[in-house]
Amino acid sequence: MADRSVNDILEETWARITTVAVVRGSTFDTKHRAANEILLTVRDRAAIDRLRVALRAESFDEAIMTPGDPTIALLSDRHLLASIQLVDGYVRCPELWEGDARLDDPTAPTDWLTSVVDAP
Repeated sequence: MADRSVNDILEETWARITTVAVVRGSTFDTKHRAANEILLTVRDRAAIDRLRVALRAESFDEAIMTPGDPTIALLSDRHLLASIQLVDGYVRCPELWEGDARLDDPTAPTDWLTSVVDAP
C-alpha cells in the first residue's frame, strides 16, 4: 500500500457497491451465506455514500490482534467486493490492504449505523 492511501483504495471500489451488509463477527462467509448473522442490509445509494465518508482513515502499518466486529460487507449485487472489519477505532480490510487503518473519526461508523437504523 506504499503509494496509495486507504482512502484511495476504497474510492476505487466504491462506485461498484450496490449493497452493504453489516454482519456480526469478524468475517462474511461467502460460501455459507446463511451462516452469517446479518444485522442490517443497506441498498440506498445516499446511505452507502455516507458510509464512505464514515470510513475515512489514514494508513497504519501494524496489525492489531483484536478480531473485528461488526464486519461491513461491500457487495456488487451478490458478489463480495470487500469486507471491512471495525476494530476499536481502526478498520481492517484484508481483501484490499495489509494491516489496520486508523479511522479519522473513530465514532463515525457507529454514527452511520445509528443514522441508517433510525432512518424512516
